[in-house]
Amino acid sequence: MAKILFSARRVAFVLSCAAITACAGPAYAPTSHYPSVPEAVPKPKPSVNGDLFYSNGSELTECHGTKCQVCKPIGGVPLGISTSGSSAASSDIATGGRVLVADFSGQEISEYNSSGTLIAVYANPGFSAEDTAFGPNGEIAWTNNSSTSFGNGNITIVRGAKRSTVTGLFVNFYFGAFDKGGDFYNDGVTSSGTYPIGVVHAGSTTNEASKISGVISPAGIAVALNGTVNIVDQSCLCIRIYKNTKPVGEVTLTGAAEPVSLALNRENTIVWVTDESTGTVAAYPYPQGGMPVTVFNVPNAFGVGILPAPN
Repeated sequence: MAKILFSARRVAFVLSCAAITACAGPAYAPTSHYPSVPEAVPKPKPSVNGDLFYSNGSELTECHGTKCQVCKPIGGVPLGISTSGSSAASSDIATGGRVLVADFSGQEISEYNSSGTLIAVYANPGFSAEDTAFGPNGEIAWTNNSSTSFGNGNITIVRGAKRSTVTGLFVNFYFGAFDKGGDFYNDGVTSSGTYPIGVVHAGSTTNEASKISGVISPAGIAVALNGTVNIVDQSCLCIRIYKNTKPVGEVTLTGAAEPVSLALNRENTIVWVTDESTGTVAAYPYPQGGMPVTVFNVPNAFGVGILPAPN
């Protein structure tokens, strides 16, 4: 099965959220993958409780309720998304929440507030970023799939004014997420073509193999409020759940074909999953799984994030 490299469609755009225009609400995409979902346009469920963000390699879109707005694509390839306040590692949303977006071709990481205003840019010269993450103590991180000259990738962790480059285990880095202790779980591909789950322990600059096993074709990673590590496995079309590195459950993604990334809502009752093959962003009951409760049509869907509304 093809892994998540996406190099064929990563052309240069520039992403700017300074000017946001209204867009049509995402339409339901009736396909054979979702035979029992009504073919009416579904409304986002109340459990979204905030803003849904997703990327498709050319646009970053924000949806609130049934209204959406698109950050105009004028350079860069927005891919992985993380949001503050939706995981065990990033529960502080006193400032209204933040959104961190990896720009694969623009060699930078962009940070937005909940209004879609660009508030920070982190230079990433010479590397192609794939995913982003907020940490428990104010740190942020991103995975670099590879260098722009097709060399090995790495992980960048920023703690205040200190920036650390993490290497080890993988030649290409894909997705990652912090747990509440500051450990950064990640996936990618090794030089021998295997796909273990890596971990950067808090304070370390080395990525090493974790004790998590059983994931055949890993993609997106998220840490739930209960501390479990949730990993998309494209081989089973499911999300595998681990507690203290031990498997404790699976979320079946009925109708999925190539699930990529995931995001849990604040209550951890819904998990949103992007699917490149079906061109959808779907919301599944969590941790039960099964049929999606809402499906948006998003061609080339890649990143997804939920920005919770403050209590």
